[in-house]
Amino acid sequence: MLALGLSNPRMKTMRNSILAAAVILTASALSAQTTDDWREDLRILATELPKRHPNAFAKMTREQWDATVKSLDARLPQLKRHEVVVELMRLVAMVGDGHTAFAPEFDERIGFHRFPLQLYDFHDGLYIISADSAHANIVGARVVTIGPSSAAAAVQTVGRVISRESPNWIRARAASLLAIPEVLAALGMGRDTLSADFGIEIAGKPRTVTLRGTGSAAGNAHGIAGQQVDMRRAHPGEDPLWQRMPGLTWWFRITPDKLLYINHRAIAPFADGESNEAFFRRAFAAGDSARVERVVLDIRTNGGGNNFMNRHVVKEIVRRPDIDKPDKLLVLIGRGVFSAAQNLVNELDYYTNATFVGEPTGNSPNQFGDARPLELPRSTFVVRVSSLLWQSHQAADNRAWFTPDIYAEMGSEDYRTKHDPVLETALRRATGLSFARRLRGAAELGDTAEVRRRIAGYRSNDENMYRNIEADVNAAGYEMLRDGQTDAAVAVFTVNTAMFPASANTYDSLGEALEKAGKKDEAIAAYSKAVQLDARLFSSRDALRRLGANP
Repeated sequence: MLALGLSNPRMKTMRNSILAAAVILTASALSAQTTDDWREDLRILATELPKRHPNAFAKMTREQWDATVKSLDARLPQLKRHEVVVELMRLVAMVGDGHTAFAPEFDERIGFHRFPLQLYDFHDGLYIISADSAHANIVGARVVTIGPSSAAAAVQTVGRVISRESPNWIRARAASLLAIPEVLAALGMGRDTLSADFGIEIAGKPRTVTLRGTGSAAGNAHGIAGQQVDMRRAHPGEDPLWQRMPGLTWWFRITPDKLLYINHRAIAPFADGESNEAFFRRAFAAGDSARVERVVLDIRTNGGGNNFMNRHVVKEIVRRPDIDKPDKLLVLIGRGVFSAAQNLVNELDYYTNATFVGEPTGNSPNQFGDARPLELPRSTFVVRVSSLLWQSHQAADNRAWFTPDIYAEMGSEDYRTKHDPVLETALRRATGLSFARRLRGAAELGDTAEVRRRIAGYRSNDENMYRNIEADVNAAGYEMLRDGQTDAAVAVFTVNTAMFPASANTYDSLGEALEKAGKKDEAIAAYSKAVQLDARLFSSRDALRRLGANP
């Protein structure tokens, strides 16, 4: 019945007072837990988690688990309450499953606090991107140290107690845990359980500030009460698209340059006044009416939801073959992609021709999920334990994350000046010359030295750090072959064999181009080399028979 009075300020105040008192009483009661209480909780966790998880020992051995439990049990008499909590986090993180987790942000009974600021790990460092008005003077500062640790070391240290499959999930979650004083204290980086010293740098000038935890860590992503000051505040102009309409689960916009931009922040059956299916039908229908030339699906901050809703966006895409092309369908991904959003990436990768741009995802393609609560009897803390294995279209897919076709990451100056390098990179690459087109001029002249230089430039570009260069060069050669530019294809395939001399596939492709060029003897030599490198390469064996040679 209390919820019916939330619009009444007096009821809100009463409710907040009741909650605050409950948290104080809970924390007080739990602080009195004895070693025997903790041991009972540890015993239940150690026995029940492996029973409930589909395969708790997929990434560790039973012996490692038992040894860690035994060691923690022996140390319990010497550990303080906040240290026990963090050691339980470390234990659960051993499972190597992002959904099997114990986190102070998700259980108010833990009673941890939070500094009134928000951190973000940019590619150029850890920054304070927002804070309450009392700390406005440190917004935009780069964090150099936390306690005795460098910022980079602090991220690594806290990463050891984060449940994850992917190191990218550590980057997503570390910023939150580094703002919790009890976690810092337990890991040797705090002044005490409520404060820590942050060494920061503002406009090149170093200083040290002592921060104190005020708000609750649970259910409070940033710990910022009242007015929030953001490091974008001093820069004029609109926020980039991905930061607009923060209260909406999904929304779309058609830009003047005929782009349908869709921001998809959570995979819900129903949100913002309409169903998932209705929203995507409406968004793509609007794109059809406007005759859009490209679609951008932005899921960088999508942490998941209901897996069964993913089919609605996929269906709208595959119904539109004119849009379902690598240079027209652009999916923006990043470290925040998790759970059902990772499964959406899997579906888009399998069923569409999308180009993925951004950072690697925070989840692995094959993942344990559908976490269920395990309540520890004495503390009543809740550990989330996965109950199902979700598999992508490759059952043997052992990747810890999904990598983008084109890498792009936001830097602190991008954030400060309201630029979106991920979207900008996606559109520039989609509208620019293809890799094959950039090689074609030199290849047509037979200038293999220039072809190699252009490939080297492509290879050294950070945007291509996750690409398979051998496959890209091969694809460029086949594009030329399909266009009837046989000599140019021969030049490109020749360079690929020189760059990847241990690859049978490069010689197989070269043999095909030489055969089409009417250079039989050279084709036989290339196919023979391919078979020498891989006796099971039947395309080369068949080609040798076709050319009258001994396979």
